[in-house]
Amino acid sequence: MDFRDAKGTHLSVDLPQRSLLIMSGESRYGWTHGITPRKMDTVRLNNSLTVRKRELRVSFTFRKLHDGPCRCQFPTLCDTFQSESQDRADRLKENAAELELENVHKVYDEIAKHFSETRHSPWPRVESFIKSLPAGSVLLDVGCGNGKYLGLRPDIIPIGCDRSAELLKLCLERGHKVAQCDCLALPFPTASADACISIAVVHHLATEERRRQALSEMVRVLRPEGRALIYVWAKNQEANAKKSSYLRQNKHNNRPEKEDRVQVAEHYDGLLPVHTNRTQFQHQDLLVPWKLRDVERNEQEAKVTFLRYYHVFEEGELAKICESIEGVTVVESYYDQGNWCVEFRKE
Repeated sequence: MDFRDAKGTHLSVDLPQRSLLIMSGESRYGWTHGITPRKMDTVRLNNSLTVRKRELRVSFTFRKLHDGPCRCQFPTLCDTFQSESQDRADRLKENAAELELENVHKVYDEIAKHFSETRHSPWPRVESFIKSLPAGSVLLDVGCGNGKYLGLRPDIIPIGCDRSAELLKLCLERGHKVAQCDCLALPFPTASADACISIAVVHHLATEERRRQALSEMVRVLRPEGRALIYVWAKNQEANAKKSSYLRQNKHNNRPEKEDRVQVAEHYDGLLPVHTNRTQFQHQDLLVPWKLRDVERNEQEAKVTFLRYYHVFEEGELAKICESIEGVTVVESYYDQGNWCVEFRKE
């Protein structure tokens, strides 16, 4: 009997005639099994290997069925999971712009002040990237948020852009040069920037086509030999048995309180899972709660919970999209505190 898992691992088990094999757990749900047609079998005999002529073999497989959708821990071979995943992908593709409007753009305008209060320290490797640029470089920050990366170098020309008008107001108050735009259609001339950063932006786009389009726009505005650094949230929030800063902040289960009002686009309620904050991600496409508090009144207790859409990335996924864009050379792909990061260069 031949067994194969989703990774392509192949195992052969020599089952005696009239034997009964009962499978459960991973062997039942994580592997396929069957009899491969061949004339000879390689079998073990007296601590060595020999061949045995194949005779007629008959196998009967009996499975216990249950009603309703499956919620097993082996989604790779699960028909329920595959069907739901395809349905989710189709609906995301059909309604991507609406989802991003309701559960990204509108949410950031609502939470801008509270969000800005939590975003003050730059990622060290992003800061190093900016400091590596030659004096006089034009740096474009796509999805600049509150502008925390725009004031790191007085000897370069930083320009920020974001979809959120409320976040851009905070940038203007700090004296930064910014523009309001959509990352899918940047309002900058081709080959006008020496470098580009986009930190925690691309993971808010609902389809791979839209993520590639955003990255292609960054490539377009770069000059030849220009460099870009992209950060996105990683699905895996642990590396080398070390939890990311996101998980380490979980002092207790941060579940929404019963009295919280949840703001979510009705069209997606029930389609996308709602993530439990400060825990490991279980899905790639999901809604992440933001518990808003009143910054001006300094009220610590959240009154409303907003849900932001995220596509969290698997290892190699971001680099693969970058490599698929003409004229791009990936310089480095790395993991940084729960983020997948890619630095690339325009040829």
